[in-house]
Amino acid sequence: MADETQAALPAPKSLDASSALIVGGTAGIGLASARGLARAGVPRIVITGRNAERGMLAAKSIAELGAETHFVAGDATDPSSAASVA
Repeated sequence: MADETQAALPAPKSLDASSALIVGGTAGIGLASARGLARAGVPRIVITGRNAERGMLAAKSIAELGAETHFVAGDATDPSSAASVA
């Protein structure tokens, strides 16, 4: 069954044709993931987090790696805030 599922999936895009949305991308694993994606060649990255000051600093550090980066303030644990991120 796993082979049938995999056969139905389209081939993945190359990283340089991709975009990424990282929830919690202002620190820790999320920030490390966003930086890793930027280093790997993902050209567009959006990070979210609750702290705007930390978010802007994180976005700047990711952009310095070559990705067009945007920060969106929001709390993924709050449904109304999470909806504004989407």
